Amino acid sequence: MCSSDLYDGDAYEAALGHIRRVTLDMEAFFGQFDLLLTPTLAEPPLALGVLDMQADDWDAYFGRLLDAIPFTPLFNVTGGPAASVPLGWSDGGLPIGVQFGAADRKSTRLNSSHVVISYAVFCLKKKTHLTASSALTSYTRTTRRPAA
Repeated sequence: MCSSDLYDGDAYEAALGHIRRVTLDMEAFFGQFDLLLTPTLAEPPLALGVLDMQADDWDAYFGRLLDAIPFTPLFNVTGGPAASVPLGWSDGGLPIGVQFGAADRKSTRLNSSHVVISYAVFCLKKKTHLTASSALTSYTRTTRRPAA
């Protein structure tokens, strides 16, 4: 079955409208903030094979995928730059990552985040143990831009 059998032109136009609204929301956010810091995953890394692109139930696959990665699609659809870097290790020895996102491709703010990325590398070398929630809670720092 082709996707064109499932979705018509109206559904496609509605999806494009949603992407445009999300892009405008992101532009408004980055009017006040330089960077957005999120977890890379919403849960610890999945075991190999949990997500199977060859599965018969595409909706179940896609739903499970978005449950695991709810933050990264924001930058996939808006075109903003983002980088995911490891921040520490779970108790099971798996990497816990964070994603830095910026306003647009021209932004140097993401590239100037080397201090934060260097800290992530430091944590990796020290094998700092973090849980996904503690990584987000402990290391989320957002600086408001000064009023113009």
